[in-house]
Amino acid sequence: MNVQSYIEVIKSISEIKPKIGIVLGSGLGDFVKQIKKKCFIKYNSIPKFPVSTVKGHEGQFILGYINEIPIICAQGRFHLYEGYDFDSTALPIDIFKLLGCNTAIITNAAGCMNQNWELGSLMLITKCIDFTFQNSSDPKIYFDKNNLVNEKTNKIIDCLSNSYPINKGTYSWVLGPTYETPSEIKKIKSFGGDVVGMSTMPEIIKAKEYNMNVIGLSCISNYASGISPNPLTHQDVLDEVNKSKNIFTNLLLDIIKFI
Repeated sequence: MNVQSYIEVIKSISEIKPKIGIVLGSGLGDFVKQIKKKCFIKYNSIPKFPVSTVKGHEGQFILGYINEIPIICAQGRFHLYEGYDFDSTALPIDIFKLLGCNTAIITNAAGCMNQNWELGSLMLITKCIDFTFQNSSDPKIYFDKNNLVNEKTNKIIDCLSNSYPINKGTYSWVLGPTYETPSEIKKIKSFGGDVVGMSTMPEIIKAKEYNMNVIGLSCISNYASGISPNPLTHQDVLDEVNKSKNIFTNLLLDIIKFI
């Protein structure tokens, strides 16, 4: 994987120098409509670049401007269950950093274990737990010392919480691709998990390694197994996220305005 060669291709197509990079999770691509002077770069137009195979992930970069601020969006990400390794799942962050971004906004659709939170609400990720068991036989907690979100971002979210249904909590990363069982959810919840998903954490870890300003946002798309009696499908997730797209888009616009 030659990241520098990917950068050269992107720079040959667009002269935009982004300051903010955004990873758009399942069904959250509607935000792209807000970008001005857009330049689309399909992943499959970049030689040897990985391909996103999951429904709801378009597989492209979009460069452009929000309120004259240059940004880049990755619409489509990579997962361990697709056969990619950790470095590949975090590849969009490498791209963001090498193009000059100092802020990474990393979004996802996630299952909720907190029954007090409504579907369609949002969560700022303040801590992560690795439940993939790829490198350890035990769950591993990251950012337990409240060092994931910087003070400025915390203040911004606190202010915006007056206008948006947003909470703060812990993201639990699981391997997938199947949804979790009620017993697994019970175990994850016992470790303090608030939401659960199959992505995001590698990107957060990579962005922190680069000393980027990291903002992780989960859109609550469903209640986890055992919390809700109803069986879950990926289409259900996309349908619920679609209901929340306007709130999510407006929140992102406000965050970009203030950071």
